[in-house]
Amino acid sequence: MQSLSRTLALFFVACAVPAIASAGDPCAAVMCLSSTSPPKECKKEIDGYFDIRAYKHGKFSGSRTSAKRKEKIEDKCADAPTQDKERIHAKYSTLHSSPFKF
Repeated sequence: MQSLSRTLALFFVACAVPAIASAGDPCAAVMCLSSTSPPKECKKEIDGYFDIRAYKHGKFSGSRTSAKRKEKIEDKCADAPTQDKERIHAKYSTLHSSPFKF
């Protein structure tokens, strides 16, 4: 029941995010990516997160991308729950693009 309440709360917060956050806002991305199935209203924030990429010798570098994404979220969204940031980092930080289809 607690996880359902948390999921619903995140959903309602994520729905409000586009109205209060700019595209690519790291804190909004944390809120959106904390959900297992983010709503379509989170597309801009999630795309902003996955637009952070790093390359080495012209090829995508998962490890460098991971470091850049982690730094961006840590620097810009220090107030987000550490557990959520760590879970997002472990799950999504090395991916080239978003696994979500909106």
